[in-house]
Amino acid sequence: MLTAAASAGIVRWNSTPDCKDQKFWQSMKSHVQYQALMKRADEMLADEVVSPLPLYLECSQTGNRVNYERQYFKFRHFGPLVAAYCTTGDVKYLKNIEARLRMLLSLPSWVLPAHDRFLKGYRGEEVVVDLFSANLGSELAAVLFILEPALDKKLASNVRKAVFYHVITPIEEAVEGKCKLDRFWWLNGSNNWNPVCKRGVISAALRIGMEKERIDKILKLFFGNFENYMASFGNEGYCDEGLGYWGGSCGEYLIISALLKQYDGRDVLSGEPRMLKAVMYPENIMMAPGFYPAYTDCSINSAPGMYTLQLRNILLGKRKGFSDDIKFGDGLVEMCMRLYYPVDNTPVEVKNDEPFSKFTDAGAFVMRQMPGSPLSVSFKGGHNRESHNHNDVGTYIVAVDGVPLVLDPGGEIYSARTFSPRRYESKLLNGYGHSVPRINGKLQTNRVGGDAFNPPENETPVELIRGVLLEHDISADYGMAKFDISRVYNHIPEVKKLERTFVFDRKNGGSFTVSDVAEFSKPVEFENPVITLGEVKKLGENRYLISWDGDKHDPEKMVNWKSRQLIVEVKSSVPYKFSIDTIKEDTWHQLPVYRLAFTAAEKCENIKMEFIYTPVK
Repeated sequence: MLTAAASAGIVRWNSTPDCKDQKFWQSMKSHVQYQALMKRADEMLADEVVSPLPLYLECSQTGNRVNYERQYFKFRHFGPLVAAYCTTGDVKYLKNIEARLRMLLSLPSWVLPAHDRFLKGYRGEEVVVDLFSANLGSELAAVLFILEPALDKKLASNVRKAVFYHVITPIEEAVEGKCKLDRFWWLNGSNNWNPVCKRGVISAALRIGMEKERIDKILKLFFGNFENYMASFGNEGYCDEGLGYWGGSCGEYLIISALLKQYDGRDVLSGEPRMLKAVMYPENIMMAPGFYPAYTDCSINSAPGMYTLQLRNILLGKRKGFSDDIKFGDGLVEMCMRLYYPVDNTPVEVKNDEPFSKFTDAGAFVMRQMPGSPLSVSFKGGHNRESHNHNDVGTYIVAVDGVPLVLDPGGEIYSARTFSPRRYESKLLNGYGHSVPRINGKLQTNRVGGDAFNPPENETPVELIRGVLLEHDISADYGMAKFDISRVYNHIPEVKKLERTFVFDRKNGGSFTVSDVAEFSKPVEFENPVITLGEVKKLGENRYLISWDGDKHDPEKMVNWKSRQLIVEVKSSVPYKFSIDTIKEDTWHQLPVYRLAFTAAEKCENIKMEFIYTPVK
């Protein structure tokens, strides 16, 4: 939808009309989710509009980034309030919207304090565009498009100026070569920042009202810098950021695709074979119905969002619109996207009938749960410079009926440490929190010749810190992969050989064996851990029972897992000692993470240790 200004060369577009089109907005009252949207609008009215600005410096002073973000995030979305005003005309919603706008305009910077490490944005010395300033610019441009006929005129003018100042003008300066592109490293980035920031800027530019020529220049810059992002998925569609970030990565690319298709009919998805595979990642990484591995900074509850899945299927021609049973979020831009399409209640099911998935370029594999076979596993090589990397080359997950008894415990609650040189102090992010060896007390590294460290300038070639896939044989009922994982222990000079072999066999209820063969130039300490949230009981010599009882271990239902059990049998060429440690880090799920350590009783020059997992029938 274009305003009359389009005829004068100014584009101002939105997928829904402004508040004067009462035929459109009154029709929204018949939507199944309308009453829930009104209830949410009233809840938002109850929040006192308080600026987060006094909390801005906490991140740089104490490392706490949560307090500012909690307050900032509370006021950056407008969907329910805009819908409530447009459908009722009640000025209480408009007044609250205006109060929120004035508060946001008073902030010196729209970026998160965690992304303003040197406080240049806070002091007004430099304007950069991050994930959240781009998102806010998009949201405010949509508010202005829909509500400008009703908003206070001066406020509307200031909103427009602020969107240009914080989001559009900095990018136009980059287009025109007036600033260094390193201010916008994400333009050529390979992670979620690339599509998230671009989506926010594109969305804001289309809605705010500006010359088509200027918009076209931004689009040309953006689409000329997508190669690194697309290349990150390889030719197999593997998302190295993990499923938790897939929605904020591929999902944002899908929104860009939908916006441009609505705006001028262009199709930026179907001509990109790598992206067509990447958008199918949830089905391909799924281990069991509703369960996915929590690699990288993911939650152990990670699952693809229904909004993203339905938008994907709309763009792929598999459905006409969104189902009306999905609750509206708080975002106005998301609401506009949903209202553009007709209601389509065709069920969406994330499923994969294939017994396995393999991403050989990334060195990641899934042996999926199949009917009559409760066991599912995922294992990976990868490298230690992945986006949102954990030092976890050679890690694995073992699930029974979709309940992970051996798992990746996921990411930590973000703090200033998380994305700093101190990142790998975290026992969730370094090798300690993953089922991978520790040698001479040292964990995996992400560079050459030293312990794991996360300086921004770390440019160690990934080939030097990769798990090398030596051989693999994957079929419906059998899967084998052997990796050389010695490169991520390059800082330990005694390591001559370290190979890890995974073998999955679906017969007789299923079994999964993880074998390590290691050789050293002189005797070393060798420890092999198993990570679990479950209760551990020793059954006898070399046999252990791992149990998950949701009622007992998770009374607050942080995860929705059934009670299941797994037996692990340990075989070692040398005697070993067994111990259990609780990893004390601030997790999203707030459940205790246990590290079962199987440690060679004495230093050894060579060792073979294997873990054989079988589900309890």
